Amino acid sequence: MALALGAVLASGVAAGAADLGMILYTTPHGKKATLSQPLPGHCYTLAGSGSTANLSLVGKTAHFYAKPRCAGAPVADLGPGKRRDVRFQSLRLDAD
Repeated sequence: MALALGAVLASGVAAGAADLGMILYTTPHGKKATLSQPLPGHCYTLAGSGSTANLSLVGKTAHFYAKPRCAGAPVADLGPGKRRDVRFQSLRLDAD
């Protein structure tokens, strides 16, 4: 019984994580990349240059920064389901 309950709880956690969505972006070298399950409020230092999409399933806006560590003001904001060309060094989704 305890083993079955643990399996149900674990699958619930995995299903909850799958609901966060993803950020699709193009690296500065022109390759397509994906940031899966970005946590709201967490800064991700990664570089993008080109087509970028916010596929948030939790209704969060993604903020893109020209500098690493989400320093300064965002250079672009993409709401859920939005797509555009963006050049950035870091990103953060709205906090909960």
